[in-house]
Amino acid sequence: MHEFLMSLILWGTEAIAWVQQFRTPVLDGLFRAATFLGEEEFYLFILPLIYWVIDKSLGVRLAFAFLPGVYLNSWLKEFFFTPRPDPAQVARLVEETSYAFPSGHAQNSTVLFGFLASHVRRRIAWVGSALLVTSIALSRIYLGIHYPQDVLGGFFFGAVYLLFFLWLEEPVRAWLGERTLLVRLGLALLVPACLLLLHPTQDAIIPMAALAGLGVAHVLEGKWVRFETGGLWWKRSLRFAVGLMLSMVTYLGLKVVFPEGGFFRFVRYGCVGLTVGLIVPWVFVKTGLAASEGGTER
Repeated sequence: MHEFLMSLILWGTEAIAWVQQFRTPVLDGLFRAATFLGEEEFYLFILPLIYWVIDKSLGVRLAFAFLPGVYLNSWLKEFFFTPRPDPAQVARLVEETSYAFPSGHAQNSTVLFGFLASHVRRRIAWVGSALLVTSIALSRIYLGIHYPQDVLGGFFFGAVYLLFFLWLEEPVRAWLGERTLLVRLGLALLVPACLLLLHPTQDAIIPMAALAGLGVAHVLEGKWVRFETGGLWWKRSLRFAVGLMLSMVTYLGLKVVFPEGGFFRFVRYGCVGLTVGLIVPWVFVKTGLAASEGGTER
């Protein structure tokens, strides 16, 4: 087994070196841009954009698919315990501190863009998603921070997880729809907390805290706010700008107030999730930036 792993690393190093022989300043910039589409900052942009501006239901479903997938990738990295390419043998154009296998960029982008393509259900969406995911994965090799086997593993686990989620989504939604408000609130907090206890790492705190906050927000928003994502383009644009501002105020304000530590990190990101999913939509309705369906329970 050891010899096999060493041969795999040797092959992966040679593959990176082959790709990097084509390096130019232009390609450096293009692949840095491509890798940004798999970064946390991009997801913090695209998820609220869909939820606040484009399609609330799609945004909620996408978040509930994406965040557990990020947690899964964190667990898999710790389980496989695989080092990244040696900077003495390949050029590393960016720095990463987590383990290598499977690639989080490849896995998470497979889940996000694959989910969106499954919603659109058109060939052009599948082709576009495949091109984006492939570009993101190739950028990780070009930048010298993943072996090819890392991104292939990310494709595999992302696709398997996404298929599993899509298979379970409707039965779970139907089951939750029959539960009481208190049960749904309890599950929104309990499930992420239990998952975090099973895998209590810093990388797992953010997705599970955000999942808890968004889960609670989704239940309460459906009862008390019920905002709609339609409206004139300027209202949609203003919604997005106001929402980002309020979310950043929550995040930065709590970062200043709370001390460092896993518990406070969980609370901070949970509050951000609650702000994104409930407080911001409430502000939209109260300021007339979004219409409300009426405020009655579904």
